[in-house]
Amino acid sequence: MLFRSPKDVAELVGLIDAMRYVVPVVRRLTVREETAQDFGNEPVGREAKQAPLWGLWLGLLAAPLLLVVLMIWYFSGSHGPSRSSGPSAIEQQAIGLYEEKRYTEAGPLLDQACSGGGGEACKDLGLMYFSGLGVATDSARAAALFSKSCDAGNAKGCYDLGVSYVNGKGIAQDYSRAATFYSEACDAGYGDGCNSLGNMYYQGFGVAKDYSRAVKLYSKACDTGSAEGCGNLGNEYYDGQHVAQEYSRAIALYTKACDAGYALSCMNLGNMYHEGHGVAQDYSRALSLFSKACDIDSAIGCARLGVMYEDGKGVVQDYSRAAALYTKACDVGGADGCTLLGAMYEQGKGVIEDLSRAAAFYKKACDAASAFGCRASGEMYEKGWGVKQDYSRASELYTKACDGGVSSGCSDLGAMYANGTGVAQNYSRAVTLFSTACDKGDAGGCIGLGQMYEHGFGVAHDDSRAAAFFSTACDKGNASGCSHLGELYRNGQGVNRDTDRAAQLFSKACSMGLQEGCGYLKQMK
Repeated sequence: MLFRSPKDVAELVGLIDAMRYVVPVVRRLTVREETAQDFGNEPVGREAKQAPLWGLWLGLLAAPLLLVVLMIWYFSGSHGPSRSSGPSAIEQQAIGLYEEKRYTEAGPLLDQACSGGGGEACKDLGLMYFSGLGVATDSARAAALFSKSCDAGNAKGCYDLGVSYVNGKGIAQDYSRAATFYSEACDAGYGDGCNSLGNMYYQGFGVAKDYSRAVKLYSKACDTGSAEGCGNLGNEYYDGQHVAQEYSRAIALYTKACDAGYALSCMNLGNMYHEGHGVAQDYSRALSLFSKACDIDSAIGCARLGVMYEDGKGVVQDYSRAAALYTKACDVGGADGCTLLGAMYEQGKGVIEDLSRAAAFYKKACDAASAFGCRASGEMYEKGWGVKQDYSRASELYTKACDGGVSSGCSDLGAMYANGTGVAQNYSRAVTLFSTACDKGDAGGCIGLGQMYEHGFGVAHDDSRAAAFFSTACDKGNASGCSHLGELYRNGQGVNRDTDRAAQLFSKACSMGLQEGCGYLKQMK
């Protein structure tokens, strides 16, 4: 599985608005009201009389010199908006206090330096208001400070102003203006601005979708110090959708990004070693990379590392260590970590079995938008494990899971519609849900769909189609699918009667722990 930057979806950060782009101002030379006089003592610009002919020749000779002066003036940048040559002593002191996290002391000095045109000071003060560091959170004030910082020529200030436009915090959300601000930051050499602008082109937010442009921006971002830019460029070479697939190039870029502290690239590189994509499979190397991601407080990294400890791949199996890693993942905001931790409490693996705690962690995961957490939480409500049984609540949670792309949630919801549990019985709806789940690879959905055809619920009775769906489920390693298919072979329903084949299927189901399969096998003997 490939992990992309969070900014690809909902956390796109930083852009610069074309309307706020600082355009060089053309200076106008004004005519003074005093009587600047020529050789004939007449005011220039009023009724100036003709200059002598030798004056014309003198003017022609002076023109090249004047042109040189004008060029020096233009390229010196003095024709444009004022830009500070460097931080003042007050700004340096303020920035030092800010970096030391002495926000209360830094605030007044940053304000003073910002008022004096210090772009870095405005940016830092804006971040204080944005995050509530030593001051009350004020997103509108933060956006105004980022704008002032950007106007003072601070690329990071432009980038942070883009953050405000993307998130709609303190300012009306406007992807188009955000994209322009990213462009300003990128043009000024700020790598993360190039990366974020690349994300905008990749997603088509505020600009027309343009993968080629996105790739070029990721490359520029990487070249100008953006670890995320290197990571996103690595994703492109890994995917091979918009550039020629090149695993070696992806590995090099992921390594560069990971070494720079970008956790998602450590994750992606770890996955390549874990799965043996483009490199020899190496669980130890994968473990090291997942560990590094976790140390950077990556929730995904901690969860992935926990799975390795739970499965015992590349490391001695250790449920307690796995539970501790899932706890860390959950604590740093990883919804999937909460789901995995809930499963440990449900099964008593590495922790004392506690269904109430399991239900609480599943709920936390679901509340954090984990579709898997919603599915697990729904099961707890359906079965009354750790919570009061509530079929209606279960159906709501299965719906969220299904809508979130979890196929087993669709299967579970289909079963509720088939049985009329928590919802009004609706065979047609059940068939649709089972079909969706089965198409997405969920064996339970295939079994449910097979049963609907076997009994003619919501569809025309068709044993041969039932057998096909049971076979699909069995091939996916589902014991119940094997048992159902065995029954059809034993009875000759939808398939030619074959007791030997039936016995094989019952034996397979029994070996997977299904007592029903063991019972059928015993009957046949």
